[in-house]
Amino acid sequence: MRIGMVLCKPYPPDIRLEKEIRSLTEAGHNLFVLAERRDKEPKSEEVSGAVTDRHTPPHSFRRRLDWIRFQTSFRSSFWNNRIRNFVKRNNLEILHVHDLPLVGTTLDVAEEFSIPVVADMHENYPAAKQLWSEGIRDPLVWFGDDYRRWARYEKEILPLANKVITVVDEAAQRLLESGTVNSGQMAVVMNVEERQWFDAHATSEVISDDTIRIVYVGGVRPHRGLDEVIKALAELKSLNLSLRIVGARGEYAEELKKLAKDLGIENRIELVKWRPLKEVPNAILECDIGIIPHQKHAHTDATIPHKLFQYMLGSRPVIVSNCKPLERIVRETQSGLVFESGNTKDLSAKIEKLFGDATLRKTLGSNGRTAASGKYSWEIEGQKLVKLYEQFKVS
Repeated sequence: MRIGMVLCKPYPPDIRLEKEIRSLTEAGHNLFVLAERRDKEPKSEEVSGAVTDRHTPPHSFRRRLDWIRFQTSFRSSFWNNRIRNFVKRNNLEILHVHDLPLVGTTLDVAEEFSIPVVADMHENYPAAKQLWSEGIRDPLVWFGDDYRRWARYEKEILPLANKVITVVDEAAQRLLESGTVNSGQMAVVMNVEERQWFDAHATSEVISDDTIRIVYVGGVRPHRGLDEVIKALAELKSLNLSLRIVGARGEYAEELKKLAKDLGIENRIELVKWRPLKEVPNAILECDIGIIPHQKHAHTDATIPHKLFQYMLGSRPVIVSNCKPLERIVRETQSGLVFESGNTKDLSAKIEKLFGDATLRKTLGSNGRTAASGKYSWEIEGQKLVKLYEQFKVS
């Protein structure tokens, strides 16, 4: 099949999209990608086996008009034109749209060409909008980010997709229980990692000294809970602990730096700016414990981060907050410890427990490696995606 992936952001990077492309290409499909263009990026090139077309969004007045139309109808004239040309130029047989914003526009184009649509929902988008819009005072921006509007749009538009994919069981359960989609539409393809890819880039070993290093890899925003980790470490000053945050950039990273200084532990916090994906395995392997301290919320209760499975493939024990998917998987695989979100004392206790027990760290890390190499591996999840596409018959 000739499959068109639609992404409303620049590409690369997108770790999930890259894995999907590799799996579908290996299964004999032809993959094409439509994404936004950064300055100086080629307008077209092959990336990870897929022909990738990039388009620069309109500027100034035209962009403002398109933004206003999108906020009132959840449709984009700019993207409609680009997707139509994308389908015609590549003779596409199916469209696979990533995340909620462009589902409506993609469905409009697909109807015109009588081709099916797969909607790949990376997260609970309305709940994410609720998090991202906290503190916004501009009424126009607030209107555009109003999570209640996005929730209504989600419930209206997803039933029209031929297939809806989520990244974790809890997200699928949310859509099914709300009546947004039916079981025949629903599929789960988890955000797990490729063992072969991870191992190919894993060349480092844990730094051999007396310090137990905790690592966090990923986006740095208030709801990620990193302030709780810094506060927990401040309660454990007598222990030789440190925290490495990979992906530390922006205003919030500076706030974390100030918090560590105010608590007298700035020398225990290593802030590393965003690194290329291929460097992530070594950033993990140089440390002893992986952490995911996300605040518990409707958003984090219906998504799963790649970093969990990256830590597990690195044979690193994990400490995670009690967001539903994180808690379920970590307890099931016996790969780490779970703390109550927002409870600094509980987090401190879990850190102290792993600090003082090298045998436990090794056992939990080994369990994680086994799980991420088997049940929770892309080698299995990728085949689910391939089988989903086998359900589409091309006339």
